[in-house]
Amino acid sequence: MKKLISSILILLSVSLFVVGAGYAQEGEPDWPTYSVQPGDTLYSISQRFGMTLDELVQANGVADPNSISVGFSLALPGVEWVSGALTNTTMPLGETLRSITRRYQTEANLIARLSGFVSPTQLAAGYPIMVPDGGIQYWELGRMAVDSGTSLLEMAVLSDNNPWAIKSINRLSGTWDSIPGDILFLPGTNDPGPGAFPSPISQLSFDGNSLVQGKTAVFRVALNGMPIDLSGNLLGQELHFFEDDTGEYIALQGIHVMMTPGQYPLSISGESTNGAKFNFNQMVLLTTGGYNFEEISVDEYLLDPELSASETAFINEIVSKVTPEKYWQGKFVPPSPYAGLYNSYFGTRRSFNGSAFTYYHGGLDYQGGTGVQIYAPAAGRVVFAGPLTIRGNATLIDHGLGVFSGYWHQSEIHVNVGDRVEQGQVIGLVGNTGRSSGAHLHWEILVGKIQVEPLDWLEFEYP
Repeated sequence: MKKLISSILILLSVSLFVVGAGYAQEGEPDWPTYSVQPGDTLYSISQRFGMTLDELVQANGVADPNSISVGFSLALPGVEWVSGALTNTTMPLGETLRSITRRYQTEANLIARLSGFVSPTQLAAGYPIMVPDGGIQYWELGRMAVDSGTSLLEMAVLSDNNPWAIKSINRLSGTWDSIPGDILFLPGTNDPGPGAFPSPISQLSFDGNSLVQGKTAVFRVALNGMPIDLSGNLLGQELHFFEDDTGEYIALQGIHVMMTPGQYPLSISGESTNGAKFNFNQMVLLTTGGYNFEEISVDEYLLDPELSASETAFINEIVSKVTPEKYWQGKFVPPSPYAGLYNSYFGTRRSFNGSAFTYYHGGLDYQGGTGVQIYAPAAGRVVFAGPLTIRGNATLIDHGLGVFSGYWHQSEIHVNVGDRVEQGQVIGLVGNTGRSSGAHLHWEILVGKIQVEPLDWLEFEYP
């Protein structure tokens, strides 16, 4: 009998051990998962998450390491400092590290470790980041700026909310932890938008995936509710926002063609009609325009830097005056009958008389000899018409919203300051005056005081 009891106990022990082992197998550590991205290899993934290649291969039963493809989900054995599925995304425009941690209900140091940055200033719009899942539902929350002198309890009352729920969602230490200017998410609301901006701003965007040398940047701010007074600065240039027919706020700004590619600050501030204020700062990425080079010979006196600076300052003074009215409609049309025939393109790096390529071509040169008619490419108002030393006989047209067009080296000018011109109207004749090596029309578009690619204005319809 004792032998039978002993045998039963041994069997039970073995059974329990086996069952326990079985549960251990089924309940392997809750490893996070990673979705394979373009350019990834098993080795690079193992190094990124601090494991050996063999550990990664064995945990995922990968017989052929070359068989993994983009989107393949890999378990990450031994990675205990994060859980869940890891999502690859890019830093949105209108977010900060603080707002991202609240969006995904995680910690800043965890996002930094996953994304490989050492400073929040690296988080330019479009910067690749990795975040753990679990907080995406908070994209649908409304937002409110903390006003000076307003407590979290008062904010809760104003938004019909529980102060402890606001504290929890915004990962605050306590109800006392909010600071003026901070943007808090509000539970129980449905007003999605950029996390570093308060309601009523529902969307912030700029045309294109990045800013490009010599291009026209278009910023759009969509509102949901009360009007707001906006101002901003991009790459050292003041942004002027105007409300369009749809209720969006638009700012047009040229990007200097010689600006070095890299990260630059964007700042936007505003005040709503109820007095709430906010300030936003984020780095944005500037990329190269890929311009060519050319060598030109001109009279030496026309290269005098003081003369050039003086004339440029004169032009800048004129184009600094921003008209809040938009005069043009639709796309611009070519200012020359020789559409598509160019002597020199915008942005070309230039060497004058053997100099270094420190100069650039600020416009588009059309072919055509002296006397060829010049047309207004869009409606506007003439703000300058007269002779200049470098630009020769010149005309400047204000098209509104900080957009101007210039016409240099004319033989004749057919308009006067103050004239309103319509698209297609003859405004002058081609010539060879000023710093010019032959008769041609030099045509410029300036946006926010900066020369930009004129061909874009023929191809795209700007707001």
